[in-house]
Amino acid sequence: MHGKGTAEINVAQGADKVTYSVTLSHPGDKCLVGAKIKNESSVKVKLNDFAATAITPVEDINFNYIPLNTNTEILDVNGICDYRFVIEWDAHSTNPNPGTAEFEITLEYEQYEDIPDIEPSHDHGEGKLYNAYFNANGGTVTQNVMQITQGKKYGTMPTPTRTEYTFLGWYTKLENGNLVTANDTVDVESDINLYAMWSWDGHDLSHIERVEPTCTEDGNIEYYRCLTCNKLYSDENAENEITTDIVLHALGHNMTHVARVEPTCEENGNIEHYKCTRCNKLFSDQEGVNEITDVTLQATGHNLLSVAKVDATCTTAGNNPYYKCSKCNNAFKDDTAAVATTVAAETVAALGHNFTQEVQSEAYLKTTASCTQNGEYYKSCSRCSASSKNNTNTTFTTAKLPHTYTSKTQTATYLKTSAQCSGTGVQGEYYYKCANCTASSKGDTNTYYSTGTVAHNYNSKTTTSTYSRSGATCQAAATYYYKCQWCSAKGSSYYSSGSKASHKYTANCSGCSGNGYTWKSANANWYYCYKGSHCIAINRCDTHNTSGLSGGYTAIKVCSKCGSSSSLYKPLSSKGSGKQCKWCGTAKK
Repeated sequence: MHGKGTAEINVAQGADKVTYSVTLSHPGDKCLVGAKIKNESSVKVKLNDFAATAITPVEDINFNYIPLNTNTEILDVNGICDYRFVIEWDAHSTNPNPGTAEFEITLEYEQYEDIPDIEPSHDHGEGKLYNAYFNANGGTVTQNVMQITQGKKYGTMPTPTRTEYTFLGWYTKLENGNLVTANDTVDVESDINLYAMWSWDGHDLSHIERVEPTCTEDGNIEYYRCLTCNKLYSDENAENEITTDIVLHALGHNMTHVARVEPTCEENGNIEHYKCTRCNKLFSDQEGVNEITDVTLQATGHNLLSVAKVDATCTTAGNNPYYKCSKCNNAFKDDTAAVATTVAAETVAALGHNFTQEVQSEAYLKTTASCTQNGEYYKSCSRCSASSKNNTNTTFTTAKLPHTYTSKTQTATYLKTSAQCSGTGVQGEYYYKCANCTASSKGDTNTYYSTGTVAHNYNSKTTTSTYSRSGATCQAAATYYYKCQWCSAKGSSYYSSGSKASHKYTANCSGCSGNGYTWKSANANWYYCYKGSHCIAINRCDTHNTSGLSGGYTAIKVCSKCGSSSSLYKPLSSKGSGKQCKWCGTAKK
């Protein structure tokens, strides 16, 4: 893709930059970029440098331009200078897609006061500027583009170099072109391509291709032979002379042993032989002396035997009629071995059992029927009478057996009516139990039997006067006789009910008089006496006091009947432990 663009640079501030993007499509493409330099300052300026650099270098993309002549590039106020350079994709590039190349143009300048009287190097509108592109044609050139002005001389052009070649000049075509020199006047109306022409002053080389050696014949390396001096070189520029042997010697056979393979009915075999892995020739010996061309053992052909049809059963496979070779065991549909098949293809799979028959015999019994469960049988095969047991385990059921209500079991499970005593005349009744299971005749046959009445059951408690045995005392609660649970009969056993009666206390007792006791004041220590069937509270006893007993005695009120104390202390028994009066049994607390 060829193109042209222009960027204006304002030089009023001392230095300016612009960026320029160019897209090239194919190796060898060129693009002319034009930069219009305009002085917008209020004074004349001298241009010191015009530089174009790649922002991001792209492989095989180059740019060429003529540097500014810093002695002559002077711009008046509002003066304009057109400057152009070339972006080129190297024609020998292997880069498949360089993409877009971005370049940055930098201009450096300064204010100019002393203007020399010299001719500017660039045309400021007085002539047409074009580019001359230099193609080194196999050589190398340091400058591949320069600006030319229509009507003026080409001027000094670059000199290319090429090893062992002499430069003859720049021509307008590679063949039959015109020579262009520095003194020639530019007479073109567009850019021009100039090509370097050369005369060769080196070797007259002939290229010899590489020849690979074989098992029996030599080969050679790739090289170049000079037809003038007959020397050998490894490169086309004759820079590296070959002084060693160029011959690649014969490799010799590389034998591999091929074992004998017996032929089959359809495939050939081979005799034992040796084969060279390099040249693929065949030999009867490992040394490669006796070459042979045919090692084939021909196929023997089939020996077919007829296989009759066999019907499949439930458990065994059958087969369709076919033919089978006695040698290779391969199968065929006809006796010519024209239509191949396989034994598997002609095999008819076993039919498998068809468990659909329902036969109630011992051979198929799984579970015997009873009055509690159904009978269950395995199904039989409709083809071979096999049982489904351990196969599909498919079964069918039969009805349960009826219950046999003959057993008499007198438990709550079978109770119809509970028996009562003779006072009520109610007899017990029970449903029958099945002789084979625990089923009750209740709800089925509803049959039952009677067991008669039972004895009175004295377990009922009724606290009425009818059943009273004794009233409550301060020593015991009231007692009552038990009542029969079914009738009003009274039993002989009894039970206590309620609380004891309250105590009745007395202050003294005449039964103790005449025993030599005297009363003391109410604040004195007191003894209590235990005599006969009751006890009383009495005062201190002088007789006891003279008996040598020591320690105080606490006065205690006691019940006249039971002797229970209303305080924390109870009188001790005359036969209990502790100190007691030897006459009255008084116990010391």
